[in-house]
Amino acid sequence: MSRLSATTAFAPPSPRSLAIFVSRWRRSVSRSFLAVQGRWRCNLGQDYPNHRLRGECYEFAMDRFPKLTTRAVLLSTLFFGSGVSCGEIQSPVSRGAEVGKESLMQQIDHPAVNAALFFPRPATGLPAPRGSEDLTISVGSGVTVAARYHPSDLSLPTVLHFHGNGEIVPDYDSIAPAFHSAGASLVSADYRGYGSSTGSPSVSSLLDDAPVVLDHVTAFLKKRGHTGPLVVMGRSMGSAPAIELASTRGGDIAGLIVESGFAQTPPLLTLFGVSLESLGLRDLSGTDNEDKMANVRMPVLVLHAEWDVLLPPWNGERIHERAASDEKRLVMIPNADHNTIMAFGGSLYWGAIAEFLAMIGK
Repeated sequence: MSRLSATTAFAPPSPRSLAIFVSRWRRSVSRSFLAVQGRWRCNLGQDYPNHRLRGECYEFAMDRFPKLTTRAVLLSTLFFGSGVSCGEIQSPVSRGAEVGKESLMQQIDHPAVNAALFFPRPATGLPAPRGSEDLTISVGSGVTVAARYHPSDLSLPTVLHFHGNGEIVPDYDSIAPAFHSAGASLVSADYRGYGSSTGSPSVSSLLDDAPVVLDHVTAFLKKRGHTGPLVVMGRSMGSAPAIELASTRGGDIAGLIVESGFAQTPPLLTLFGVSLESLGLRDLSGTDNEDKMANVRMPVLVLHAEWDVLLPPWNGERIHERAASDEKRLVMIPNADHNTIMAFGGSLYWGAIAEFLAMIGK
């Protein structure tokens, strides 16, 4: 399948919680981080590495805005908003289709890299929604990661979802009904140090824990009586574990969805102000996301925002292009950026997912 230009009519669900979520999301991402009558501005990535300025903005919001509701709007923009002006990174030349044995992300595991890429935050403390269930997955050495199960029809596909680097599992509580309406159950998984998970996140554990999570979720779904296929989905940073699983565990997965994913890791690190050479990491030969796609032969759906300046559209195009699958689709969401792709995508976003899941479930 080729790039999608139209979609069938599909109306995403509109429960009150999802409507409130979308409304607040639209307001927060429609402008940069503005405060104190416009005199203070944190435009992430302009002058400083993102992780440094993000921390300064967080402290500023806590000091200047004691009211919880005001903090929520400001910090929503800070962590998820579209006020990130980093300049588009042009598409590098492909390194070729040869796929090696070791992942590039495992080769660059370094404290400075981990500090730049991960923004863990604790769980909200609220219980799982009615009908949902929390999972605790042991990933070794006394470390556990959290996941949350949102069931639908047991005969339909289940989406195992890996979220972005500033999100946690409870963020998807209000989005789970949309996956149900699209025709799937949802299992959202955290990373080490995120939500109620223990340990600390790292680029190595991001990939190493993925097959453990897959095995646990597969066994759990079997016990619950699920008969539908399993689809893996990764958003932004989560595209790395999702593509890792699709390229190495194809026999256990029926399909791959990549939303706002990255094709190459070095440009991503440059965006966050990290130079691999300055860390002594040179002559790296590990496989990157785009290289791994050469081993992905299952159906693939790639969703990307037309105005994404964090991960420009060439990332989605490259992931789609390099997939070895005969059943692959690229959906470019117009008038959306990295963090408004779902809110602004509407029927195009959810319709594409619904069509993909229906095809997988046949």
